[in-house]
Amino acid sequence: MATRVIRCKTSTNVTAGYNNLGSAGTVGQKIANAVDSTGAPTGISVHVISAFSGQAGSASTWATADYHGLVENYWEWAWYSSTNGVGQVQLQGFMPNKPVNIDVTGWGFAGTRHADFFVNGVALTRYLNKAALPPNPPVSIAATADSNGYITITGNKTDTVWYFNGFVATYEDSALINSIDKLESGSLSTAVTSDPVYAATSVNITSDGVTKTVPAANAGGGSFTFTPPGWVNDETALKYGVANTVIATNGTNPTQSGSATLTLPSPWGFVVLTSVSPDSLDKSGPLFPAWKIGTQVIYDATKITVYPNGEADTFIFDGTFWVDSGFEGTIQVWGRDPDDKRARVTDLVLGVAAPVIPVGPAGFVGAYFAAGTFSGSTFKGNYL
Repeated sequence: MATRVIRCKTSTNVTAGYNNLGSAGTVGQKIANAVDSTGAPTGISVHVISAFSGQAGSASTWATADYHGLVENYWEWAWYSSTNGVGQVQLQGFMPNKPVNIDVTGWGFAGTRHADFFVNGVALTRYLNKAALPPNPPVSIAATADSNGYITITGNKTDTVWYFNGFVATYEDSALINSIDKLESGSLSTAVTSDPVYAATSVNITSDGVTKTVPAANAGGGSFTFTPPGWVNDETALKYGVANTVIATNGTNPTQSGSATLTLPSPWGFVVLTSVSPDSLDKSGPLFPAWKIGTQVIYDATKITVYPNGEADTFIFDGTFWVDSGFEGTIQVWGRDPDDKRARVTDLVLGVAAPVIPVGPAGFVGAYFAAGTFSGSTFKGNYL
C-alpha cells in the first residue's frame, strides 16, 4: 500500500507531477490516465460532465509564487461558472466506496467571490477569497467514491460567479489484479497482483448483480488461488459467458478489480434464451418458474442441445456433424432466472423415441448433417 497524490490544474503549462485539465472547461474527458506526484500513472481519468462558462486568470496578477504546497501556475488560472451546480468535474476509476481525500480551491484573489464546493453532493467548508495575495489554503473533505467508483466536484456562487482552480486527490493505493489465468466454475484459478507481498484471504466474484465470495489461498509473490463456484439450486448464481468482476481482499485492504469471462467445465454448455416457443421445455416439462426470454440454461452438451427458443433434443455437435447422442435416462437441466437471478435445476427423463430420418438436399442421406445446414428445430432426436 502506498499513498498516491493526484494534482490537477486548469492550465496548459506543463509542470512535473501535475495534470493539466486544459484551458476549456467543456464537456469531455480531460485526462485519460492521471499521473501522481511522482509522475507514475494511476489509472484514474478526469472528465467534465457539466460545462463551465469559461476560463479566467493572469500569470502576473492571480499568483506570484507557490502557495500551500501548490505551484504558482496552479493558482494563476481557473474555470468559472455563473450557475450553481453547473460545472462539474468527475474522477473515474476508483474502487466503489474507496476513501479519497479531496482538496479544492476557487481562485484565491477575488474579493467577495467565495465558492461553496460539493463533493459527491456533500458540502465542504466555504472557500474564502481575499482581496490580496496570498490566497487561502484549499478546503478539504474526506470523500468516498460512489458505487461506480466516481467522485464528482461542483460548486455554488456567493456573488456573480464561482471559480475552480483545480484539486488534489489523496488516497491509499490498492493492489492491481494484473492477470487471471482462467475463471472456470469448479476449477482452480490463479491471479497475480501488482503487490509482491499481497496475501489474499478471500475473493468476491460479481456478474449481473450477483456477488459470490470464495476463500483464497496465498500463492506467494502477490499471487493467490481461488475456485469460482458453480450454481446451487434455488440460490442466486453468477452468469456464464460474460465478464465477471474479481476483487480480492487480505482481510483489510481490497485489491482493485480484475475481470475475466466465467466459463463452464466440460461437458457443460449454455445458452441464453432469446425467445420461448410452444415446444420449449417449460411448456412441456415440469419447470418452475417457467423459463422466459433472458433465462440462461446450462446442460450436459454430450447428451442434449438446448436451443435459444427453449427447445431441446438429443442432437449434439461432434465438431463436424450433428449426431443423435442416443442418450436415454434422467438428465439435469438448469435455468438461471433473469429477474431474481436464482438458478434452479430440474430432472428430466429422456425416454425411447421413434427414430427420425432427416430429409435434406438431393443426395443427402443418413442421420448426419453438416453444422449450420439445418436449424435445431428442423431435426429432432429423442424429444425431452
